[in-house]
Amino acid sequence: MSADQRDSDLVEALLRQLQKVPVEADEAFRARLRRRWQQEAQVLFPAPPPRRSRTAWAPFRRRTFLAVAGGLVALALLLLAALLGPLPGRADSWATLLVQSGVVEVKQQRSYFLGLRRDEEITLTAGQSLVLRAGARLQTDGSAQARILFFDGSTTELGPNTRLSLVTVRPGPGNRGGQVILTLEMGSTTHQVERRLGPDDRFEVRIPFAVTTVQGTRFHLTVYDERRAYLATDEGTVRVEMGEQQAQVPAGYEVELIAGHPLVVRPQAPEMSIVLPDGTVAHPGD
Repeated sequence: MSADQRDSDLVEALLRQLQKVPVEADEAFRARLRRRWQQEAQVLFPAPPPRRSRTAWAPFRRRTFLAVAGGLVALALLLLAALLGPLPGRADSWATLLVQSGVVEVKQQRSYFLGLRRDEEITLTAGQSLVLRAGARLQTDGSAQARILFFDGSTTELGPNTRLSLVTVRPGPGNRGGQVILTLEMGSTTHQVERRLGPDDRFEVRIPFAVTTVQGTRFHLTVYDERRAYLATDEGTVRVEMGEQQAQVPAGYEVELIAGHPLVVRPQAPEMSIVLPDGTVAHPGD
């Protein structure tokens, strides 16, 4: 028997003996194999997300309910405020309109809940009154007489066919002084202005082509059209500005304001009177 044959027979004998020996896999190897199978299974067959229980949904539902309920309450308050009218405030005493005769049309904004505003148009007749705010626009009819009472006791009287706007109505400390700015577009007014001493205090009436400013006085102002007006001072002094021109109109004096013409201040013409046979004094137009 050759050497190669002997080696081959020896190998076969060893293999037969090896087959008879039981072989078991290492425990660590088995653990690694299980983990690998689990990872592959999670990739191929992902688990469905867990279902939330009713108790888990409760906080979300409660927050949603509170949000909806709060919105409904806010809407109800807004509707209630619109029905009931403006909330009372300190501005209610800043300017008040009193109608003595005829009809006065007023357009202005009113403040409501949460600062909301609404335009309104109001028709007033004799004996009625209304609180005015900055921005109010007034129109009197052909037979109207009305008065505006301001926070400091100053007054503005409106004659027939007069258009007037309140630009600024702002009281000073303790309702003394402050600022009142009016715009007279057409018609006649008489102003009784309380004394103003503060550096920022002013009472100003603007017309289409000029501005009148006072500190404390009584004066009459009539606007005929966009180019002509007339001013007469009974007490104090009125300052008039028309373009680059300025003039002081003291008590007992008057001035005609004509756009494009110089300001000429002159004494007021004496009021004409007639003595009747019974001794009474009458004035033309009485």
